[in-house]
Amino acid sequence: MERTVRNSVTLVANYNHTWWNKYTLNVNLNGRLQSKTYYPGYEDAPGYGVWNLNTSHNFVLSKYLQVEPSLGIDNIFNQVDNRIDWTNRRYANYNPGTSVVFGVKVRFN
Repeated sequence: MERTVRNSVTLVANYNHTWWNKYTLNVNLNGRLQSKTYYPGYEDAPGYGVWNLNTSHNFVLSKYLQVEPSLGIDNIFNQVDNRIDWTNRRYANYNPGTSVVFGVKVRFN
């Protein structure tokens, strides 16, 4: 069958800790690993592994206000499919490479 993968695995590790009921740290590491992707009539796409690390920091500023910045790195090991393009090739992953992600959540209770 086209675009089938024989083996794949997703791994997740998470750490969460609160100090003084005012600050909470959450660290999440996840990875997706897969073997080659089958394409009939085309070159098979090679297997790959992508790892992401994300952190969030929850600050309780008052009884009614919490601020939660988050920071992460997607594709830690810069896994990209750099094979030269041609008509009989299909790609394993379209990820452009390592990127930094940032967000802020503000909660009003």
